[in-house]
Amino acid sequence: MGVKHTNADFWRAFDFQFLEGKAFGQKEIDNSEKVAVISQNLKERYFGDVGNVVGKYLVADNEQYRVIGVVKDAPGSDRFTLGDLYLPFTVGKNDLKSTRLHGGFILALVARSKAEVPEMRREFDAMAAKIPGEGDMSKVTVNADTYLAGVSRNIFRSKSGGDGYARMMLILYSCLFLFMLLPTLNLVNVNASRIMERSSEIGVRKAFGASSNVLALQFVIENLILTFIGGFIGLLLSWAAIRIFNTNGFIPHAHLTLNLKVLFISLIICLVFGLLSGVYPAWRMSGMQVVRALKAV
Repeated sequence: MGVKHTNADFWRAFDFQFLEGKAFGQKEIDNSEKVAVISQNLKERYFGDVGNVVGKYLVADNEQYRVIGVVKDAPGSDRFTLGDLYLPFTVGKNDLKSTRLHGGFILALVARSKAEVPEMRREFDAMAAKIPGEGDMSKVTVNADTYLAGVSRNIFRSKSGGDGYARMMLILYSCLFLFMLLPTLNLVNVNASRIMERSSEIGVRKAFGASSNVLALQFVIENLILTFIGGFIGLLLSWAAIRIFNTNGFIPHAHLTLNLKVLFISLIICLVFGLLSGVYPAWRMSGMQVVRALKAV
């Protein structure tokens, strides 16, 4: 059973869906009341198939807690909100008066808008600079990072103090570009072979007055249509994969959905690379002589 000790602001910082009851507030925190918010999964495992459990008691770590709320299970991939039993931090066994630099709590900063983030970081840095060292540590370094920036800082930590975010993004985008470039080159070869197999059609159409530009545009449009068909098939497969992930419990309590922004960007990428893979074969075809095309029949 995952136990998470929180303060009252925790429930305002993160978006929980309450199925029963409500969260504990500052009053319960100050009075160290033994109240608990539990997950839907814990409710079913502990109380069974019953109705409202608000007001009932459960025992955890030889202590009895009164249930005041039930929340929908948090995704297993979210380490900030994942838990089964949420308790006021003042009922925990941590020494709240300790001044040690290492502790058992996670601090999350939540801004009301993106415009406030830079100022919030400057204020945080100013406060962090006042933290004195401890023991062999002459300097304490702490940063107000987003999740991805924190990961990149741990991987690419440098003496200059940079978080390595730009380097990580460069690596990710380079990998993405190479990942898309390889199938694009393959498509170029496939399209070139497919167009050469239609040399007779090209020769006949040129003999009847079709210009090279018209023929090239035709093959580029055909390639884009095939690209969009492939993208649509990929969308269906993604939807099917999401359904499988949501139902098989591979990621506990996860509820994945299609992100429209990511979908739009993916379609634009498909369009660009589909266009690139069709331009060269179409250009090569447009320069084909009528006699050569008809001889290839």
